[in-house]
Amino acid sequence: AIVTIPNTDSILLYTDSVKANVTHTLEFFYRSTLTDSTIFSVEKTFIIDSIGEVDILNLPDSSCKYRGLIGLSADISDVQSSGSGSFSSTNLSNIALINKGNFADLLPDSIAIDKDSVYYVQYTYSSTRGGLCISTDIDSIRIDSIPQPTFSVKPIYNFAEQADSLTGYPEGNGGSFASSAVTQNRLVPSLTNGDSANVNILFSFTDTRGCSNTTNRSTIIEKSRGNITGFRRRSNNNIYCYQANVDDTIIGIPHSFGAKNRGWFVFERADGQIDSISSPAFTVINGSDSIILHPDAAGPGTHKLKFYYYSDLTDSTIFSVAKTFIIDSVGPVSILGVPDSVCQNSATQINLNAKIDQINPASTGEGNFRAFVGLVNNGNTAIVTPTNFDDKDSLHLIIYEYISDRGECSSFDSTFIRIDSVPKPVFSIKPIYNVAESVDSLIGYPPGPGGIFTGNIVNQGKLVPSLSLGE
Repeated sequence: AIVTIPNTDSILLYTDSVKANVTHTLEFFYRSTLTDSTIFSVEKTFIIDSIGEVDILNLPDSSCKYRGLIGLSADISDVQSSGSGSFSSTNLSNIALINKGNFADLLPDSIAIDKDSVYYVQYTYSSTRGGLCISTDIDSIRIDSIPQPTFSVKPIYNFAEQADSLTGYPEGNGGSFASSAVTQNRLVPSLTNGDSANVNILFSFTDTRGCSNTTNRSTIIEKSRGNITGFRRRSNNNIYCYQANVDDTIIGIPHSFGAKNRGWFVFERADGQIDSISSPAFTVINGSDSIILHPDAAGPGTHKLKFYYYSDLTDSTIFSVAKTFIIDSVGPVSILGVPDSVCQNSATQINLNAKIDQINPASTGEGNFRAFVGLVNNGNTAIVTPTNFDDKDSLHLIIYEYISDRGECSSFDSTFIRIDSVPKPVFSIKPIYNVAESVDSLIGYPPGPGGIFTGNIVNQGKLVPSLSLGE
């Protein structure tokens, strides 16, 4: 434990070879300068102080910044000397690392800088015997920054539009979306209920180090609630008669939240053809959400007019409202079976029929002859009885009219029938003839080629007495 230094009164004390934490005595002997036979001595006691090794416990290699309190402790099981310990750091504030003697609280979320950084934690144990002996452990921890997820979503969606795929950043497999209107990371507007819904979307992201964070965005999902006005109303339908030469001003009314830009109309014909922006069926009124509808140019059929408009929140969401309207059409009708004339005393009834052409398939209706004395109406047929007319020459107007059941369109035809009076023939003849006398020319009235005489003593319009028999 000691080595004498030659020619000196000094020694080398090797403390490592001396039992620690025990009181030792070192005695120094020396002779008097007056005689060698007298020896003096002096002694001193001393202690070899020893602490042993200390170790920091519960400090992970890394931690996410948002993580809560990390409780640290010191392993002083090898300490052989009384004393005290404390935690400290060269680059952590006393807010982020709270020293509690042999314990400490590490608060990663109290670190001001949010970036990947390495921080050092030191534990020092000092002996109470003057603090000459200390034992230290230094360890490090990597504080990983919190990911900053973000994503974009339109401020408003149309309830009827297709699902929108959501993309979050940072990209990768660590992100997921959650919302009442989201499925498989797609926003599906139709999953909402009601005319309007405020939807909150949460995006969660966990990076490869296990650090996670969330962010949210809100959006509005609206149903189209605009309107189209200005149509003529017939029995709760928008009905026009073809070739009636009637135009109407049709007004598109955007949703109650207004429109960012002017809307536009699209005309969908009955045959499926679509006219947009420019169409013979309507004329755009510049600077407004209105058009002038030209029913005659639209043509017969059940058509649809759509009005499109943008939300005032974004140009990327389009709303629309549609109205159907009908161009009613009844084609030409004609009366069949009417003779030019008929005798009043004819016993034959005349059957009339109505021919109806080109009725709009969307239209139904009813046709009738206008009845009068001598004509019985049976809808699309009629019966004329000549003997029911007065016995005089006369012209009678026959009218057939077909009226649409919508009460908007009709078509008619008219013609005349001449009823000829029954002629009143008369002729004169002597009351008696001599069988031997000459033939007598017979004259009937009315004169003309229409009369003819018949009888057993008449030949070629002459009475021939000799043709009689007997005396």
